[in-house]
Amino acid sequence: MSLVNADNPAAKAVPAPTANPRREALLADFIGTRAATYLAHYRRIERADPPAAVQAFQLPRRTMSWHWAAFLVTIPWLFYRKMYLGGIVLVILPVLFDHIAPGSLFFGSGFMIAICTGLYAKSWYLGHAVNKIDKATETFPTLEQHTAYLRRAGGVSIPGAVFGALTQGITVFLALRDLLQQ
Repeated sequence: MSLVNADNPAAKAVPAPTANPRREALLADFIGTRAATYLAHYRRIERADPPAAVQAFQLPRRTMSWHWAAFLVTIPWLFYRKMYLGGIVLVILPVLFDHIAPGSLFFGSGFMIAICTGLYAKSWYLGHAVNKIDKATETFPTLEQHTAYLRRAGGVSIPGAVFGALTQGITVFLALRDLLQQ
């Protein structure tokens, strides 16, 4: 939005044009909370590399865009957004690094994982959403079943965020304990 329109409330209410409103509706059904943030990133990706008309619903490419929550609370954010596999991998990966090189969690690997997650979180989450949308399209014949599945599979999980926070806290505690015992 330009500075000329910054004070005009009507200008803020006009959504950005999209090449495929159906795709955005499916993404919004899946994302739920804070969909506007992810849809804006999706529009940037689509403008940079528009998908061909015959292509299946997919993200054209992964692009960087900073996501503070994913950087600051990586594991809880992954579980909050129901990206359980990514959360499990990012719990195990630093622990493995810390066993290979004790103290690495505090001297780089944990920070680098957080930086990478902060940079690519929106694209990763959109990719996750697209995979679930494809699964719904293949599995459910009616639009009602499709939408119900997307809303159930997507959205957010408060218990997941709590579990992720506890897991990350325990991981950091154990790594710090090991570092201090040496």
